[in-house]
Amino acid sequence: MYAYANHYRTEDPVEGNPYVTYDSGVACIATTTCRYSATDRRPVQADLKYVGVLRKIIRLDYSVIQINVMSCDCIKPNIVGNPSMRQDPHGFWLIRTGDFQRGNSEPYILPVHASQVKYDNRCSL
Repeated sequence: MYAYANHYRTEDPVEGNPYVTYDSGVACIATTTCRYSATDRRPVQADLKYVGVLRKIIRLDYSVIQINVMSCDCIKPNIVGNPSMRQDPHGFWLIRTGDFQRGNSEPYILPVHASQVKYDNRCSL
């Protein structure tokens, strides 16, 4: 077994499968520059919080280097409309799991950018 960042594991291709499917949660915070228009001279840095369910871990083999990529179904970030996630008084994130992004064009992230998430049905948003 080879262990990779943030507690995700994939099988050694010599021993078995080149990828392993998980049903685990992932979280990723992406920093982006936001502008109101093309002529806006004061861009704002914003953190977009993405949370999703990990569906597959794929090992890409370029013969010289091997890279692991994780395929996720992401929940829509808090951009427009009702919030899909919020933080409780203890610092935990509460997620509305019914708000998955439709037609996600880039569902792949690198393991180094993700953190592991545990889902608990006892909490609600």
